[in-house]
Amino acid sequence: MDSSIFNLRKNQDASGGFDYKNQGCLAVGTGRESISGVLPLFLFTEHWEIARRKIQALFGFMCTLDPMGYASNQYFTVPYLVLLKAFQEDKDTPSERTAITLKLVRETCQKIMANNDQFKETVLD
Repeated sequence: MDSSIFNLRKNQDASGGFDYKNQGCLAVGTGRESISGVLPLFLFTEHWEIARRKIQALFGFMCTLDPMGYASNQYFTVPYLVLLKAFQEDKDTPSERTAITLKLVRETCQKIMANNDQFKETVLD
């Protein structure tokens, strides 16, 4: 989050905006890849307790460029958009990395759904 805010102050277009033609680069990964968003993953129970507390500010920031821009529908939309992308990537370029990514994102989405009975009911309906 700090890196993203720093990059936005340095370059107003670092997020890529809402134009599909622009590639965002809010941070740079260890492989020098551009990072335009993050999804806290369920790795184990203790980790999820911390990640779950930070997820709202992250989604607010990714959707509105403001950590206070969180809306509850982001919690039920963003992870599943990431899951769709993970399925597509695993189908298009299958590898051990894409399979692990898909597994972790799927487990995260399952945990999100398991923790909210109303959302679970809506999905099942």
